Amino acid sequence: MAVNHISFSHAFLPITVFLLAVISSKTADAAINSPFCSRVDPQRKQLCNTVVNGAPTREVALANVLNAVKKETAPVAQEIANLPNTLPGSVGKEVKGLLREDCNRNLDSFNYNIARILEILENGATFDDNFLTWLNAMATSLHGCIDVLEMNELKSPQVQKYVDIATDYSTVSFCIVGARNITKM
Repeated sequence: MAVNHISFSHAFLPITVFLLAVISSKTADAAINSPFCSRVDPQRKQLCNTVVNGAPTREVALANVLNAVKKETAPVAQEIANLPNTLPGSVGKEVKGLLREDCNRNLDSFNYNIARILEILENGATFDDNFLTWLNAMATSLHGCIDVLEMNELKSPQVQKYVDIATDYSTVSFCIVGARNITKM
């Protein structure tokens, strides 16, 4: 599992979100409706509620969310893979090469982590430290691409869109894991 160029703040944000979700679960049964999940964009929150609705367990709810993020990010992934070819001619070959390498590796890592989590869920998941490592890796695996862009003062709506989608779903995933149950979702 390779997760590259993760800054201190990037790496620990999902852990913080998870810890907050665990704390919130002491006072609320409904993970998606907990105050710590209210930071998710309302439209995304509605989508996640729809995806999670009717799931009998947290494990099924999480599998539903991960399958949804996979489906929604698929079209954007192709745009990111083509990102180096869309940059202005003034951007050097070295930077384009870095982006091509980092973005594609990050995308592979993101998809691999989702596949690994789904496999764990299928085999009877327990939300232990090992499981959270995979979830944390999924949540942070796209930041290498962002870092290369920022270091070179470049912006990409495609990358930002992908990261926004992944961040929203990651936040919801951590909230599900931190909930005591999902009966009121």
